Amino acid sequence: MVVLSRQIGRLGLRTPIALSIVGDNIQTLRIPTNSEAERRSVGGLMARLTRLPLFAHHPACRYWHSHLIYLAGRPFCLGCTSMSTGIVAGCMILAVTPVLDLAPWERFAASGLAFGATPLQMYYQRYAFKVVARFLLGVAVSLALSAVVFGYSWDSSLAVINIGFLAVVLALGIFTYKWRQRHIDTPCRTCREGQFPFCSWKHPLIQAILSEHGDSIQAAPPWFRTFLEAVDTDLTLMARGFESRVVSFAQAEDPV
Repeated sequence: MVVLSRQIGRLGLRTPIALSIVGDNIQTLRIPTNSEAERRSVGGLMARLTRLPLFAHHPACRYWHSHLIYLAGRPFCLGCTSMSTGIVAGCMILAVTPVLDLAPWERFAASGLAFGATPLQMYYQRYAFKVVARFLLGVAVSLALSAVVFGYSWDSSLAVINIGFLAVVLALGIFTYKWRQRHIDTPCRTCREGQFPFCSWKHPLIQAILSEHGDSIQAAPPWFRTFLEAVDTDLTLMARGFESRVVSFAQAEDPV
């Protein structure tokens, strides 16, 4: 649980916003007010502040560069994009090559080889290798599922092998997901430029909201607007500190 009360406490207010954050995703939001209009207003503004780029589902700031791939100038999730491309490539391989003529166990073994890069990538975080590993994971999924769907005849006693293939795929998928969650790199947890979504990346949007005169910001409780103004002040001072070289943080490395 992350309680965004530093600025509020400094202002002498007793109505902190409590956010439960997992990775870069806000799971729950507690808004201490009895007014339904205020609750809707704050909820709507928070929805705007926490909105992420479509198909990226990560903040598109410089600290998340190793999790993103840019196509036509737009950010996309590196893992999902690479894996989806690998699945499509795997399906094309199955469609235009004689791979389907191989025995089901041979296709399943080939998928295992393609999968091998995935656990290595959790420890070897080079950008190019992440792209290759996720691509090969997509190919592995295609080959493994082909061994299940187009495997041994479902009318024969060997059909149990198909079920075994599927069980292995599911078990590996669950294990890999849980293992990755223990080793996932989440830049927001150590970022010095605020706490998402009250951070330097969202600073222009915070300023835009404060300059609006619409119903959403007008219906918001005074303490919330005061909180946003305090965040804006902190981020503005930090930005000026960067410009004058009074403040200096370690810069995010370019993808390699």
